Amino acid sequence: MAAPALLTLDTRVDLNLRAAMACFGNSGVTSLPGVQTAYSGTRANVFNSAMLTSRLRSTGDWAERLAAARRHFAILRVPWSFWLSSAMVPAHIAEDVRHILQREGFRLSSEAPGMVAESLLPPRRRLPALEIVPVDSAATRCGFCHVMAAAFRSSYAMLSEVYVKPGLWDSGFVGYVGSLDGRAVATAAVVSGGESLGIYAVATLPDEQRKGYAEAMVRHAVARAAHPLVLQATPMGLPLYERMGFRRVTGVAVYTLG
Repeated sequence: MAAPALLTLDTRVDLNLRAAMACFGNSGVTSLPGVQTAYSGTRANVFNSAMLTSRLRSTGDWAERLAAARRHFAILRVPWSFWLSSAMVPAHIAEDVRHILQREGFRLSSEAPGMVAESLLPPRRRLPALEIVPVDSAATRCGFCHVMAAAFRSSYAMLSEVYVKPGLWDSGFVGYVGSLDGRAVATAAVVSGGESLGIYAVATLPDEQRKGYAEAMVRHAVARAAHPLVLQATPMGLPLYERMGFRRVTGVAVYTLG
């Protein structure tokens, strides 16, 4: 029997992201031809996702997969999003892929570098002391949601449909909350998949940023990791992750509809 093919670094990022998005599919994760969909049970488009499950072959192949995902979410009657990893899109059709999304009414919501680190570099400074606990109760779920809503300037009511309900936390999405004097100030989460550990939901309250809390949260969350680490970096977080030893290996674009 032939040995299984080794995963490339960009594929690790894509597979882990697929695992993470499936965690949000409390109301159903569906396998369509070449596409994975996850429905969160909410109307938050970024949590109702579609992702490619194999590399595109042609522009026609892309049009067929996009149409299948669109039919699926049309039946559900909810806003949704397509998460595109450049690992799955051949360079010679990348422009056509973007053009078709725009023609179909999708809006580019975000672009982020997909990054990998085999291990973390030592901290460059002494990290602050935080009381860091796992998300394992109604109180910690609410604290996690509060920090996420404030950090990303999102609606707490909308995010609570995802982060406060217990379903997400039973799916392989492992979260942590960091507190100061009983006040939740920072978050991080990890998901295992694609032979990697993915880092997600790294956030700090706006009035507590640039104090080292995000780095402290990430290092705590991955302290026992045995796999390579992967993540998608926000513009604010990119310098931190580069200092910690992450390097870009791919890109992830999120296109939303509705």
